[in-house]
Amino acid sequence: MTQGDAPPTPRRDLPALTGVRALAALWVLVFHAQWFGLWEAFPSLRPLEPLVRVGYLGVDLFFVLSGFILTHTYADEFRALSGRGYLRYLAARLARIYPVHLFVLAVMVPWVAAARLGWFSGPWAGDRFRIPDLAVHVGLLQSWGLASRPAWNVPSWSISAEWFAYLWFPLTCAALLKVRSGSVAIVGSATAVAATIGGVRLLGGQSLSVDDALGLVRVSGEFLAGALACRAAIALRNASVPWGAVALAATGAVIGLPFVGLGDPWAVFAFVALILALSNGRGVLAQVLATRPAVFAGRISYSMYMVHAPVFGILAWAVGRHVDPAWSGAWLWCWIALYAAAPVVVAIAVWRWIEEPSRVAIRRWTDRRLPAEPRQPTE
Repeated sequence: MTQGDAPPTPRRDLPALTGVRALAALWVLVFHAQWFGLWEAFPSLRPLEPLVRVGYLGVDLFFVLSGFILTHTYADEFRALSGRGYLRYLAARLARIYPVHLFVLAVMVPWVAAARLGWFSGPWAGDRFRIPDLAVHVGLLQSWGLASRPAWNVPSWSISAEWFAYLWFPLTCAALLKVRSGSVAIVGSATAVAATIGGVRLLGGQSLSVDDALGLVRVSGEFLAGALACRAAIALRNASVPWGAVALAATGAVIGLPFVGLGDPWAVFAFVALILALSNGRGVLAQVLATRPAVFAGRISYSMYMVHAPVFGILAWAVGRHVDPAWSGAWLWCWIALYAAAPVVVAIAVWRWIEEPSRVAIRRWTDRRLPAEPRQPTE
């Protein structure tokens, strides 16, 4: 089953995994959309409610995927950890997540200030928008037990948790590179998921639907599971495994488990299998997720995830929180189109004018200040 003594696969793009990011973000968006009249607008979708109710698991899919991608990208560079290499890495990770995070907070501040001044009514003047919590969010510390409650741009708790994982990840790379057996990597990945579930339960969490300090437990185990899945992908790249069938089976498990009451937390095991299978680029599902529309959706998925809650909040204030039961025909479809299109349109704009230019600018600054070190020989 293993190909442990073969050299590693050269670094390559993984377009199918970019497409998976879009699915994870959309799952979270639909999860949040249910509070704004999803079932009233689409009563025929009620049978899908079990799957929508666990849409917060899209964040867990992100965490596993992040561990896989960062191991694929950086593990060899951290065979021998250096201070300059670590700083370059942190700058690259901040370039990826921080500009959009800061931009969304900057847009929310005047809205909150106007609501507190009484210029308009709505949820913007509530306790969820305290100044001390804003400072914690600016420091990416909101998931570290420092925020008084889920606050400001609530979905950004997961970005704070990811930042925590980014900080310790390079310290694990030397150990990760010693994992050469596909069997050992898969067992290790499953163990990391099991430890995550056990840790959340031990600390009082009844499910993975947490957005406080338990998020650090959630990200740590799932990130490590993704990292080990990457090592499994390298070890098994020449093995005779029907990856396309594995991807379809894992997708079926993700979709089916919620309907038998096992979506949370058992779907996370299926996430590991899905990402491992799709990384090989084989099978119908991998080919669909590697198409240009899917890859583009994956590229804007981070911006879409970060802006969707404020966009939904503004729409709720402007046009009403829920669907009016009296709406029908054109009114109903206008409501649907508005809630569906607004996060996507805003995300494209933020990706085009904030996320990408900021990432490029920060990386250029880093290249000038911290020139890259010679690459270490690969294993």
